[in-house]
Amino acid sequence: MNEIFFSIITINKDNANGLYKTIKSVVEQTFNNFEYIIIDGASKDSSVEIINQFKNKINYWISEKDNGVYHAMNKGMNVAKGKYVLFLNSGDYFADKNVLQQVAAKSSDTDFIIGNQLMLYKSGIKRAEQIPTPLTVYHFFRSTIWHQATFTKLSVLKELGGYDENLKITSDWKFIFLALVLHHKSYQALPIDISVFDTYGMSGASDANLIIQKEKTDVLKTYFPYFYPDYITLHRYKHLSFNHIKNTISYFLFKLMRKLNFK
Repeated sequence: MNEIFFSIITINKDNANGLYKTIKSVVEQTFNNFEYIIIDGASKDSSVEIINQFKNKINYWISEKDNGVYHAMNKGMNVAKGKYVLFLNSGDYFADKNVLQQVAAKSSDTDFIIGNQLMLYKSGIKRAEQIPTPLTVYHFFRSTIWHQATFTKLSVLKELGGYDENLKITSDWKFIFLALVLHHKSYQALPIDISVFDTYGMSGASDANLIIQKEKTDVLKTYFPYFYPDYITLHRYKHLSFNHIKNTISYFLFKLMRKLNFK
């Protein structure tokens, strides 16, 4: 029997409309060598009814209470059988019908396959910041790699113990950060739009930035206590450098306009 190439896992709780959109984008993929798993957190809305509408297209699903999104993601990991895992949670959806086909055709057996992330805002869809080439530690300090656009080898997920269930928002960031920096796992960046992220989800909440900053700071201080002050200094230096350049240009233009008698 051929190896299942992808395990697509959707985490959901009380988001029936978003779940429908996600499921539809998964089952419409033109690539067939994947399994689909849904982990529902005992939803009280019509989520289970929607799952049942598509039950012939879903390989495994369960609806029961969990201890948060990363606990649910680990549950999905534990039942997955594919070579690569992608977490496409309710409300998020594939950029088009050919995403899996394109990724499978261009994959090169790295531990992570990272594509482009699209963001859904009130004003429309925009592409998120792309990862730099080469990928740097500073990128992790100031930004992230989106799990909705990242295919992770199941063997790597299990080897490194899955996601830290003590974190509320940044456990996926922590996982790939430590996997690449501490454990020297490999990655491949593909110029393919993978998915559309619904910014109205948990990471888009109004207080999310404070939680993200605190959790990332705690991780950096725990694993890189001697380097963390250097990253703070570097971040401030880059910010001050930009402001210094901007202010210098503004002052120069002001003097030039005075000389030309502009008011």
